[in-house]
Amino acid sequence: MSIADSPSRPLKASLLIAALGVVYGDIGTSPIYTMNILFGRAGLPIDVVNVLGALSLIFWSLVLVVGVKYMLFVLSADNDGDGGVIALATLLRRRSRKRARSLVLLLGVVASAMLIGDGLLTPAISVLSAIQGLELVAPELTEVVPELTVLVLVALFAIQHRGTARVGKLFGPVMLVWFLLLAGTGLAWIQEMPGVLAAVDPRYAFWFFRDNGWTGFLTLGTVFLVVTGSEALYADLGHFGRRPIQMSWLFLVWPALMLNYLGQGALLLSAPEHPGNAFFGLVSGFGLVSGDYWVIGLIGIATLATVIAAQAIISGLFSLFRQLSDLDYYPQLRVRHTSARQAGQVYIGSINWLLMTGTLLLVLGFRSADGLANAYGLAIGGVTLMTSLLFLTFQRRVKQRGWLTIFALGLLFLGVDLAFLVALATKLLSGAQVIVVISGCMLLIMLTWRWGQDRLREGQQRAAPLLKDFVASEAVQSAARTPGSAIFLTHTACSVPQSLLHNFRHNQILHHETYVLRVEIEDAPRVRLENKLEVERLGSGFFAAVLRLGYMERPRFDTILDLLSQTAYPPSAEHPSLFLSRARIGTANIRPLIRWRARLYGFMQRNTPSPGFLLDAPPEQLIEIGVHYEL
Repeated sequence: MSIADSPSRPLKASLLIAALGVVYGDIGTSPIYTMNILFGRAGLPIDVVNVLGALSLIFWSLVLVVGVKYMLFVLSADNDGDGGVIALATLLRRRSRKRARSLVLLLGVVASAMLIGDGLLTPAISVLSAIQGLELVAPELTEVVPELTVLVLVALFAIQHRGTARVGKLFGPVMLVWFLLLAGTGLAWIQEMPGVLAAVDPRYAFWFFRDNGWTGFLTLGTVFLVVTGSEALYADLGHFGRRPIQMSWLFLVWPALMLNYLGQGALLLSAPEHPGNAFFGLVSGFGLVSGDYWVIGLIGIATLATVIAAQAIISGLFSLFRQLSDLDYYPQLRVRHTSARQAGQVYIGSINWLLMTGTLLLVLGFRSADGLANAYGLAIGGVTLMTSLLFLTFQRRVKQRGWLTIFALGLLFLGVDLAFLVALATKLLSGAQVIVVISGCMLLIMLTWRWGQDRLREGQQRAAPLLKDFVASEAVQSAARTPGSAIFLTHTACSVPQSLLHNFRHNQILHHETYVLRVEIEDAPRVRLENKLEVERLGSGFFAAVLRLGYMERPRFDTILDLLSQTAYPPSAEHPSLFLSRARIGTANIRPLIRWRARLYGFMQRNTPSPGFLLDAPPEQLIEIGVHYEL
């Protein structure tokens, strides 16, 4: 149970407001571009059936996908309080049969690759859509809107190293103002044409499909833009808890979104001469002298809201890459915590600049929100489908639901997801292939890393003797001892670490106390303090230690020493040495068909930071030994 859901703590308004800035950024900025894409250039003709039909599709998409699927059901599937597709996959891996474990985790990894592709698009389309509002007040700036967007995004990525801790308090209030503004501007136009409220009648969606046929069905690919932030609701479960996310949605976010969408629909029906942008057109007629002042103000707060939404996406991707790294599907990364209070606020420099490069290339390549919309949605559509499959498995395996319940939920969830996905698949011919390629490359990298790591461990186990046999050997028993303590990192439970083996063979000397330490990343997000470190005395000055951490935790050398000092076998030396091996990969004996994969793994291995660097081990205490391996 998360802190936010603890019955001993009341639900605070500050927690609800804070959730607005992190959880609802993507969904909250979708009104800027969705209706414009539906009825913009080469879009749907503006008539009563089309406008009310599109609004009905939007209304029921928010109800079924966000309100029913995520709010009522998926948010209940937490892994020790944490949510997200990786958290759900790791939870199911613990509870599944041995044969199904790999498949369950593979689904989570595939979904993660898609989320990464989608994460490049989200900042690009949201910020670009907001800045495109300048075309209404300064048409001469139309050609440089992409470049202005690039400047905003570069500034955003440049300040990522400062973290969200300092500015996080501003996120919630700004988004609160944003949602109130969405509601107010929409309500003003609904009063002009209250008949637009009839769109909540699902028959208008049916009539829309009847009149537009296959074209109407394909419109679902654009309607899906209103729910693309749904996965963020689930991923941020551990930060805020279930109740704040649900209450914020029910009493503010959903009403504000629908009022704005309905207001845009009323504008389209009552003012066909609107300036071409349904969102900014909501305020273009206000003001005593000119509506330009209102438009400029709305552009300013819209840009700020989209920057906050982009910030939330970027921070979420940092956490996702860290989880993948801890699960051994991505090389180890240099992670820096940016908040003393929130463990989830991290910064990864290499990922930050990689994301920035990809996002800027997308902005400059597509140059408009309409163009980006052609690529947007397919990846996240695949993620929502996989989330449904994993959730149904969770209901069957963990909750022990009957097949009738599983069938009913599956019919609802998978029916909606597949309808969206089929419509989104047509975007493969108009831009989505870029995101498919990006997601495919990320998946290839993740699976190749895991493949190489598995082969490397197998090679290490074959090359190294058993630890207990090594300790009992005559060579070790008669070896000279040097004062002090040494810690040798290992990846295997029973074998001698390569660093220990090579150090002993070359130097013929051992430390007075030798700790063989293995770090295990558990499926759970965190491990209790009393269960973190286990030490076994092997005799002859040798100790086998196992450090257990959750995938949301990060090992540090000073933390390891603190934990060791609290055990029954603390090191006698004040500054123990840390020994580790560095793999050098050879591909001479690899079959030609998979040699490319071995070379890719070798390239990643050479460019992976040293474990000692990742542990923040002091250089004067670190000894690194290179070891050659043939995959």
